[in-house]
Amino acid sequence: MQVRIFRGADSSAALAQVKAELGIEAVILETREVMDNGRKMCEITAALERNVGMTRAKPSEAYGDMSSVSALTGGPGAAAPEWHREWSEIKSCLMSLMGKQLDKDKLSPRQRQALDYLEREGVDPKIGVTLYKCLVLDKQTSLLAALAEILSVRPLTLASWPEKIHCVAGPSGAGKTTTVIRMALAAQQEKPGLRICLVNADDRQARGRLVLRHYCELSGFSYREAGSREDILKLLDEADNFDRIYVDLPGMSGPQVLSERLTLLGLSEVDECAFHLVLSPHYGKPQLDHFLRAFSFARLSSVIWTKLDEAASFGGLINVADSCRVPISAVSWAAGFKDCMAPAENMLLWKLIFKHELPCGQAPEKLHA
Repeated sequence: MQVRIFRGADSSAALAQVKAELGIEAVILETREVMDNGRKMCEITAALERNVGMTRAKPSEAYGDMSSVSALTGGPGAAAPEWHREWSEIKSCLMSLMGKQLDKDKLSPRQRQALDYLEREGVDPKIGVTLYKCLVLDKQTSLLAALAEILSVRPLTLASWPEKIHCVAGPSGAGKTTTVIRMALAAQQEKPGLRICLVNADDRQARGRLVLRHYCELSGFSYREAGSREDILKLLDEADNFDRIYVDLPGMSGPQVLSERLTLLGLSEVDECAFHLVLSPHYGKPQLDHFLRAFSFARLSSVIWTKLDEAASFGGLINVADSCRVPISAVSWAAGFKDCMAPAENMLLWKLIFKHELPCGQAPEKLHA
């Protein structure tokens, strides 16, 4: 690991130095303005996983059989998963140290209290540093306004999401099947008479298939199974018969990633399609980081947070939003199918994060009392 500091007349000049000396693999740790002999300069702290100028071991010598590494990391020549974990830990330590050096006396008591609260909620120190900079640079900026730049929303409504096909992905046990049914029921309630089809693309889980089929019979939805590319092509051929199609995707296992699975099914090439990732805030940060790597996909559209009533803190919502840069579309709680999912709104999220208040108006612990 090599950490270096570069200075230039402006950010472009400093970045040019970073690229020239460390290459495109460099990671920017911090950018700030400094004074040098009475002149304003841009200072960038950057890091590289290896020392420039040192002889690098051949991939086969460093990691053994590269075919196994490629299978685990998603392509030839990709860095080993162990390196990703170590770099994440190093970066977290660096940001923690930076956080401890912040002069919080520059903030108002209310702003200080809010930042300390987010730290206790498990918000990544890197995000805390970013928020601190925003508040120091503009004394009039509220913490919620700064957070809104990270935690964006796009409410899960028919108007906000006009795509016909909605694919729901996520780890096993996160509530994908339940979310698919809730989405369909919410659409039906918003616009009665909507022609809805539920699709089971997970041919490994018999329970999910039975639940989807049962609720299709109860609610008058159409039901299809599509575990292969041929099945998806058949579904697309009859897509004009439906107004909305909700697809329950399989959970990933082992080294498999979402992009590979969607390519196999032929869904990655479908234009009129939105892809939603279902996660629960009761997962720890290392587990959420692992899921984000597994479900990383260029066309990922939104995150849907489930099982809010089972969580003790909600800092993970901010961490995930900062990592994947896609909006939150909905949140859900409790075990039923009706009146336990809500389209995402900023105020709803602020109450959840800062007051632990569920959209139903209760705290998670009171819901189970």
